[in-house]
Amino acid sequence: MEAIADRVIGLLGSLAFKELDILCNFQDDLESMNSMVSAIKAVLRDAEAKDMKDNLINDWLVKLKDVLLDAEDLLDAYSADELAREVMTKGKRAKGVRIFFSKSNRIVCAAKIGHEIRAIRKKLDGIFNEKNNLHLSKISSTASIESHDCRETYSFVREEDVVGRDEERKHLVSTLLDLDVKTNVSVVPIVGIGGLGKTTLAQQVYNDEAIKKHFELMKWVCVSDESSEFNNKKVAQNIIGHEIGGDVEKVTEALRDKIEGKLFLLVLDDFWNEDREKWLKLESLLRGGKKGSMIIVTTRSKIVAQIMGTFVPLYLDDLDFKNSWELFHRMAFKDGKEPDNQELVGIGRDIVRKCAGVPLAIRTIGSLLFTKKMGVSEWSYFRDNDLASIDSDDKNKIYSILKLSYDHLPSHLKNCFAFCSLFPKDYVIERTTLVQLWMAEGFIQPLDKHRCMEDVGDEYFKSYCQGACFKM
Repeated sequence: MEAIADRVIGLLGSLAFKELDILCNFQDDLESMNSMVSAIKAVLRDAEAKDMKDNLINDWLVKLKDVLLDAEDLLDAYSADELAREVMTKGKRAKGVRIFFSKSNRIVCAAKIGHEIRAIRKKLDGIFNEKNNLHLSKISSTASIESHDCRETYSFVREEDVVGRDEERKHLVSTLLDLDVKTNVSVVPIVGIGGLGKTTLAQQVYNDEAIKKHFELMKWVCVSDESSEFNNKKVAQNIIGHEIGGDVEKVTEALRDKIEGKLFLLVLDDFWNEDREKWLKLESLLRGGKKGSMIIVTTRSKIVAQIMGTFVPLYLDDLDFKNSWELFHRMAFKDGKEPDNQELVGIGRDIVRKCAGVPLAIRTIGSLLFTKKMGVSEWSYFRDNDLASIDSDDKNKIYSILKLSYDHLPSHLKNCFAFCSLFPKDYVIERTTLVQLWMAEGFIQPLDKHRCMEDVGDEYFKSYCQGACFKM
């Protein structure tokens, strides 16, 4: 929404509309409209943060968006007409072109658009007046956000980057290396709510040197299918490593050939299917591995653990405060070092307690605060306002915390972030393609006309990766 408001303000201030003002004397309407949009923009962050809890604010935002989009369409249309006039009349001598783009004809066209602007301005008047009754606060714009170098991510997790799961890691490694197992393939379930670090723990074990030396074949498959349409053929193709055409028989034959007689480790990450019959069919395809082969399954469902597990499930608990604080200051403070400012440290500890030991929540909020100026007032405001609205006992608090991270994204990144929801879950998005799609949607707005849009889009992507959380 803030990005739309920015575009409207930019169009209102363009040279084309200064010319419209001269032709049709709509100066007061344009200035009034510009002032209203700017004033509304100042409270948009607060409104968008509260819209899920206040129906009046939600209705106000819906009406505002409709009017801003109407304004943007109208101003864009006039801008396009002016550009066409410049292109068509430059160096032209044709009488028809001169007549069509004559000053008198342009005055008639501009007058029509001017009347439409006046109608939109009146709608904005009403929305502007409603704003005063919604008790919205001005929240600092993206200009107050300090830029930091983007932290690079990797396809694996280093041991030193994981906090508080050492005992669980040792237990899993010991289980996977057990030489006394009686079955050809055994299943070790890791169970816990979203955000506890099931995937991170599995990655840590998967990259353990002893594990790599022990198993002949290792494969990581992200399942992530919450629907009832669990597809054994698709999972089998992922294990094989590429898609195979043909019927299920051809795929299953290729899977058996791949694992036959080999000591393998398979990770099925984010498993949802609770249909035991479908699991037994998949399991039967995996029995051809060498005795001692292992499957790690990460899941939020206890039922999945019961129908799949050979070993007792490993239930992940919340991090204790010591480990929670260590993870937080790694994410929130420069170079991961606790600052000397004890007041800031005290606020940080209060924030960590609110995260209730959920690693994803801690990482998300820590990363968010890392992008803000290291000031007590900003952190106090976040603790006492944004975070205070989240119930620590709510089992879905992680989603509220992730919503906070979205609310605090710069306006130009919100559209980019929301656009990615169009892709299927776990879809691998190619950066160049994504930037081009953002450009096509008009999400990338270079402040410097000399800068290449692709370069700006690349910076958007880096900032997006720094602030976004992709995996639960």
